[in-house]
Amino acid sequence: MTARPADLPEPLADLFSRAEGLAALLDAPLAEGADVPRPEHPRPQLQRPTWMTLNGTWQFEIDQGDSGRERGLLERELAQTITVPFAPETEASGIGNRDFLNAVWYSRTVTIPADWDGLRPILRFEAVDHDTTVWADGVEVARHRGGFTPFAADLSAVPDVGPGSEVEIVVRARDPTTFPRHGESSPPGTTPPTPPITGPPASGRASGSRASPPMRSARCE
Repeated sequence: MTARPADLPEPLADLFSRAEGLAALLDAPLAEGADVPRPEHPRPQLQRPTWMTLNGTWQFEIDQGDSGRERGLLERELAQTITVPFAPETEASGIGNRDFLNAVWYSRTVTIPADWDGLRPILRFEAVDHDTTVWADGVEVARHRGGFTPFAADLSAVPDVGPGSEVEIVVRARDPTTFPRHGESSPPGTTPPTPPITGPPASGRASGSRASPPMRSARCE
């Protein structure tokens, strides 16, 4: 980059400093994890100075019988890995399973940045299809129904989670296919599921599959 001229007016000097910073970023070697897909903030108008994307590699397991809780998927390592935010039906996810998936599990260890002292770590999902439960270190921190709306989980109430600490995030996404008929009620002690919203398939998904990826963009801020 051209050397900075001497005696620049203050507004021009500020612009030149910004240009030098951008040039340094372009010339710098690729950082670790630079291959994370879609690393940009999904809502730039709401971006905070402190945030980190959780797109990238997660542990993953298909749970066709929706019996993962009973089989210990909340506590153990999962069988595969997946690239978030791509749907497991796509090749880009590393899974490429085009069958209907009754339930899937995701798991990832997240390190809270050490310089987040005094801040509340909030885990945010742009969308998860369809009936979602989120645990942090085994503590349930969120339950959400609806495959098209964002939701969040406050991690500050989880014991021992703070700046510099690691927290194990587990996500179960279920897609029930049966719903009570008109005039029927759900079995005692259960919550009736919300009927799925239909719409055009997301990019890379076969026609007729669910309309949004099981996990679409995750971040902590």
